[in-house]
Amino acid sequence: MHELRYIGFLPLLFFVVGSALAYAGIRQRLALRRFKRRAGRAAGTVTEVHSRWVGMRYEDRSLLHFPVVRFTLPDGHEVETEVVSGSNPAPARTGETVTVLYDPRRPARARVDGFWADGTLVTAGLVIMGGLFAAIGLAGLVAFVALGGLG
Repeated sequence: MHELRYIGFLPLLFFVVGSALAYAGIRQRLALRRFKRRAGRAAGTVTEVHSRWVGMRYEDRSLLHFPVVRFTLPDGHEVETEVVSGSNPAPARTGETVTVLYDPRRPARARVDGFWADGTLVTAGLVIMGGLFAAIGLAGLVAFVALGGLG
């Protein structure tokens, strides 16, 4: 019976990790929404696309594409910068015109507008996967307690 007590930690772990992922996704989505609300918008041209592998461990790495965009500010200054978030697939090819969202105080901090490019898919994935893990963990905890796992 003592072994059952340790099994109860597995659904708890699922619940905690899932809740943390969902929370991170919601925070990221809110930050993205705030950025979009205050961002300047400009038509820009993709001058090149930098591709690089990202991830902590070799087996968990992903190839992401970071467009370099050139756009003109309302005061006439031209900015060329690599966007702050990469995506896969690439949001645009070299030479394409895109809508650039940029921080008016730091125009070099820019994003390409769009579902694939601005992080919407990543934040949605975090919320959905986190919610699923948390729900599985919660169901496991309820079943564990209902089966007398704590007593």
